[in-house]
Amino acid sequence: MKKTHLALRQSISPFVQYGATIAAHLFKHPRYLTAFPRLFFHFQQCKKLRQNELHKGVTVPLFLILSLTKRCNLKCAGCYAHPRETSSPSISFDSWKKIIKEANDLGIFGFVLAGGEPFLFPNLIELPQLFPNNLFVLFTNGTLCSEKDLNHMSRTANLAVFVSIEGDEHHTNNRRGTSVHQHAMQTLTHVIQRGIPCGISVTITKNNYDYWIKSETLTEFMKMGIHLGFFLEYIPSSQLDCQLQITVEERERLHRYIEWTRDHRQIFLVHSPGDEVLFGGCLSAGRGFAHVTPNGDLTPCPVSQLATHNLKNSNLREGLMSPLFTRIRQDRHLLETEGSPCALSVHTEELAKLAKEVGAYQNSCW
Repeated sequence: MKKTHLALRQSISPFVQYGATIAAHLFKHPRYLTAFPRLFFHFQQCKKLRQNELHKGVTVPLFLILSLTKRCNLKCAGCYAHPRETSSPSISFDSWKKIIKEANDLGIFGFVLAGGEPFLFPNLIELPQLFPNNLFVLFTNGTLCSEKDLNHMSRTANLAVFVSIEGDEHHTNNRRGTSVHQHAMQTLTHVIQRGIPCGISVTITKNNYDYWIKSETLTEFMKMGIHLGFFLEYIPSSQLDCQLQITVEERERLHRYIEWTRDHRQIFLVHSPGDEVLFGGCLSAGRGFAHVTPNGDLTPCPVSQLATHNLKNSNLREGLMSPLFTRIRQDRHLLETEGSPCALSVHTEELAKLAKEVGAYQNSCW
């Protein structure tokens, strides 16, 4: 029965699941109702393009994560994305447009706009406006979204916004800084009032696990108008941070709770790494997504700093076909989390050996 349930989940398009979850929102806001068929048609076209590329030996992911800037106004405890003093310069707005266009041509449908803090990237909302047939998912800390930004977002119909929340005021401010919770909640309220699909992004740690495992917590956010949620388990950036990592038993309990919530409540939830078991392990290196750093390096995921191609002087197809990406995808051992929230971060020795063999370098941004 369990296998049948997993197979059914795999067979249902995530885009269709997303649409079903926000169906009431579509009817309430006409611009989304008219845009949804166009987005769905392009989603199907992208699927065909990816299949064609696969026949040519190119594995193209559904999503591409774009870390648009290394700049951030916060210094959250344990965040991997702290820019180095000597890091290389970020690529231009036109370069990002070129990357999105190339990705689109390969069949990549969705783009995650991340950072740093994306609202520190000039002309941020122009990107979803320039590519209206693609889905854009914006992750923000919620402290820098201006009235002008809200007005620009209100004119899109292909953008979903996720605001990072650690829990209640104590949880959020303890990790992110004084008054951050208040600003984040205000941004959530403003985005919802504008009719923009909005969700919460939560880093699950030992400190906030009990808060999020309670059903009434999600109930309160759903009452606000939240119907999207992204739950990412904390990934230690050093051995000193391991005490914040939840246990395997806690992960299993969390995933059972998330699955129950999906089946019984009107909310679209993503759990990383819990959902990856549906797809045979880690989805990095093009299996489900790939990542572009602020300076243009193509890396397997935001946590991994290894690269062999920079998209300023090479193309995305070459990067996806690289020995680095290919060997990660083919090595089932590297894709196993082995009790960790991140498969690649737990196989440091194997990755170091692989990097040497394929001539990979460490990205210089973080």
